[in-house]
Amino acid sequence: MGSSMSAAAGAHTAIAPILFGSRSGGHAVPPGRELAGPLPPGPALELAASRQTSGETGFRPPCRRGSELVQSVRKGRVSLVETATDEIRAQIVNGTWPVGSRIPPESALSDTLGVSRASVREAVRSLVHSGLLEPRQGDGTFVISDDDSAVALRRRLERAELSHVTQVRQGLDVVAARQAAKHRTDAQLAGIEAALSRRRAALAAQDDEAFTAADAEFHVLVAEASDNPVLADIYRSLSAALREELRRAACLDTATAAPDDPHSRLTDAIRARNPQAAVDAAVLLLAGHVRDLALPGED
Repeated sequence: MGSSMSAAAGAHTAIAPILFGSRSGGHAVPPGRELAGPLPPGPALELAASRQTSGETGFRPPCRRGSELVQSVRKGRVSLVETATDEIRAQIVNGTWPVGSRIPPESALSDTLGVSRASVREAVRSLVHSGLLEPRQGDGTFVISDDDSAVALRRRLERAELSHVTQVRQGLDVVAARQAAKHRTDAQLAGIEAALSRRRAALAAQDDEAFTAADAEFHVLVAEASDNPVLADIYRSLSAALREELRRAACLDTATAAPDDPHSRLTDAIRARNPQAAVDAAVLLLAGHVRDLALPGED
C-alpha cells in the first residue's frame, strides 16, 4: 500500500494533466485553477495513477447526457411556472384580486413572486385557459372567476343537451325549494321577492331579455337561500344554461302574473317557511318547463 501511494504521489506532475487535461490534449486548465500543490492521498489520486499506469491519457469526469440536462432544466422551469400559477390562483381565491378586478402587470408580478417574466407569462396563460383570467387588449388581464371547478362545470353545461340540463334541474329545484323554505333569511327572502317583481315588470313590458335575466336570477337566489353552498355553486354554474332553456321555451309567451303562477306560489311557500308547499310549487314550475320545451315526460 505504501509503495503504491509513493508511486502515485511521485507521479503527481504527470497525473495532473490526466485529471484536468492539458493544453496539448484534452481540456486546458482554466487560468487561476491550476493545482496549488500535490494531490492529497485518496481515491482521486489512486484512480489517476492507475490510469497513467494502464496508458489512459484522458480523464473523463462523469457528466449528464444532454437530454438529461435539458429535462432537468425543463423540470425546474415547470416548477417555477407551477409555483407562480398557484400563487396567483391563491390571490384570486382569497379575494385579494376579486372577480372583475385587474391583476398587476407582468413586471410587478415577476418582482413580487420572484420568478422571471417568462414564468409569469406562462402562469397567466394557464389561468386564462382554466377560465379564471381574461386578457383584454390594451387594458390588462382581469379576473372573471374565482373557482376553476365552477368554470369546468359551466363549460360542460354549455356543451350539454338542453333536455339533460332540464332533467338535472328537476332534481335540484325540488331540493333548493325545500331547503330555502327551511333556511332562508329575511334578506334572502327580500332578494327573491325583488327578482320576482323584476320578472313581473319585464312580463308586463314584454321585455324578453329582462324577463329571462330576472327568471334565471330568481332560481339562483332560491338556491342561495338553501343554506347549501354546493347547491348554490352548481346553480350559479347552471345560470347560463338556464337562460338558454328559458329562451328556447319562450317562457315570456306562456308566463302569467296571476297569484297562482308557480313562481309566486314558490315565493309564498318560502315566505311561510312551508317546505312541502315549496316542493309542490317547484314540481309544478318544472312541469311547465317540460311542457314548453316539448320534452318527454317522466317514464
